[in-house]
Amino acid sequence: MQRMIDSNLVQRILRSRWTLAFGLLVITSITYGALIVSMGLYWDDWPSLWFLHYGGPLIFPKAFAIDRPLQGWLFVPTTAIFGESLFAWQIFGILARWLSGLALGWALGLVWQTRRFQVLGVVILFLVYPGFSQQWIAITYGHQFLIMALFLVSLALMILSIRKPARYWLLTGASLLTGLFSMLALEYFFGLELLRPVFLWLVLSETIPELRDRLRETGKRWLPYLLMNTGFLICRLTRPTPRGEVTFFADFAANPGAALTNLGRTIAEDLVKSTVLAWNRAIGYLKFTGVKPEVLSLYVGIGLAVALVSILLLALARSHQKAFGDDREKSRWGLTALLVGVYALLVGGWPIWMTNLRLDLSIPWDRFTEAMMLGSCLAVIGMIDLLLWRFDWLKITIIAVLAGLAAGAQLNYALPFRQEWLDQRTFLWQLAWRIPAIEPGTALLTSNLPFYSSTDNSLSAAINWMYAPEFQSGQMPYMIFDLNARLEDSLPSLEPDVPLFENYRAVDFIGNTSQTLVFYYSPPRCLKVMDLYTDRHYPNKPGSVVLALPLSRLELIQPGEKDDPHMPAFLGPEPKHNWCYYFEKIDLAVQLGHWEKAANLADRALEIKSALSRDNAPELIPLIYAYARAGRYTKAMELSLQAGSLSKKMHYYICDTWYYLGQQIQGDPEFTAAQAEVNQEFECTPP
Repeated sequence: MQRMIDSNLVQRILRSRWTLAFGLLVITSITYGALIVSMGLYWDDWPSLWFLHYGGPLIFPKAFAIDRPLQGWLFVPTTAIFGESLFAWQIFGILARWLSGLALGWALGLVWQTRRFQVLGVVILFLVYPGFSQQWIAITYGHQFLIMALFLVSLALMILSIRKPARYWLLTGASLLTGLFSMLALEYFFGLELLRPVFLWLVLSETIPELRDRLRETGKRWLPYLLMNTGFLICRLTRPTPRGEVTFFADFAANPGAALTNLGRTIAEDLVKSTVLAWNRAIGYLKFTGVKPEVLSLYVGIGLAVALVSILLLALARSHQKAFGDDREKSRWGLTALLVGVYALLVGGWPIWMTNLRLDLSIPWDRFTEAMMLGSCLAVIGMIDLLLWRFDWLKITIIAVLAGLAAGAQLNYALPFRQEWLDQRTFLWQLAWRIPAIEPGTALLTSNLPFYSSTDNSLSAAINWMYAPEFQSGQMPYMIFDLNARLEDSLPSLEPDVPLFENYRAVDFIGNTSQTLVFYYSPPRCLKVMDLYTDRHYPNKPGSVVLALPLSRLELIQPGEKDDPHMPAFLGPEPKHNWCYYFEKIDLAVQLGHWEKAANLADRALEIKSALSRDNAPELIPLIYAYARAGRYTKAMELSLQAGSLSKKMHYYICDTWYYLGQQIQGDPEFTAAQAEVNQEFECTPP
């Protein structure tokens, strides 16, 4: 008897919803948790954490007031809880993703109460969906998945109001409030509001067989949501916002045929991207050529673990699910799910299709697949269930394999983010070594930043954190402008004395093109702060940097104090002093006229750099300056010859360097002799 009781207890525990929820948390954690200790800040997470750093949690309602007023209030409790810990924010991102999956399971489970096994399959694929690759931008997307969860909770409450008619008005009111909050917090899921009448129709079909009566009842129950949606749509179309601009109506007015053709093509392409191509990405990572053994091992481990946990959960759900009706009725669910999934895809993309935004399977554009995830996963499970309706274990196997492959794909998405964090830290430390302090109000101009997801806008938060540690409010002290992205927009022109203005949500940057620094960063080269006269022949710089060179004012760089700039703690300790450290410090010392210090640093730099390459050749120029101004002309000449032998593109650069040295060092016969030898070697002529 005791054994029977214990056995029944174990069975109840295994089959409980809490067990399934925990299993889904395990899947989410395995998929996204393998590398979180080495993840950092990316894209919009930089501004978010900087706002928190200087303004505290209550800064966020102001920061989001212009476009997503309620999202700012969602940030208030989360930022108060998770603070400035990058690891904590990665945990937050995983939990938010998991909660969105639970909310989806709740909503679909209320629609199809006898299909726990199939609904669980949808949720598993939803949690690992390979069409979205930005999970590790955890602050931004953690909040977006929370908002998605609220939207799905609103759907669930709407359905529950039918299941529990005694609480209809209470549940409907709660559904309207959570739906309105999610809509005002983030517009991505507005198209999915059109799922409401479909789900109402499906649930009401259980008790209202007559089509006309069911249609009337569906319309009556959908009406409050329709009014809410209409109000939001009117507000969105009439109120200016920095979000995507609605362009379809203008295009249609100008050329109806072309507008409709383009819209149809875009919809078809995006449906393929968010379904076929998204899942094909998971399969595509099975090509392991050139993959490091440790990465391959981790990939296999994650894929197998997710697949095995999926099999266990699906098997438990299958054993719990009672058979309803005959096999033909079972197969009908797959068709229904497939049709609803396709419908969800067709309505989910309208907030993108009507604007000047685009959906693509690359960063940052795959963020718009968030609205397509539900439809894509539901269609996949519906198709599997439709084609294999007699073979539950085959269905389980296929779903588990898909989940494992998608989890492996997410590992491959994580690797570039881990590398970018290392690259960002390298960039920021090189900037700190070269620029200890900088005059407030300075705009930093550059081009072609070599980062996977972070932009000039993102990294502007980083430099303000570094160079204005006491900033609390008022005008934003510094701003980075990528010339390729901002020229003729927030950067009107490259003429002197042009006012600059950039709204940075909670603060504004106000500057002038006559107070700018130009820099260029293209690894493996070290970061280079550019000067018109000494760097006009710097090799392979972008054309936009060439145009901006006359604006660069090195005198804006200040020596600073011993510990300047103030690096955020999460960037870690100062890296080992390598070649780029000495290059930046030599370049700074040359700018400040500290010739002996620069020459001594050059000695140490050459000691640790046993081999120089064509990439390093431009970095010898400050060393040449240092040695020449310190009176070590032979060493300066040797480095010049070495630089010229590394790259023919260095010849004009070397000639210019010695010409300007000649303007500064006069009457020294030893220098004159060295200059003459360099001029002869490189056939220099006066500029």
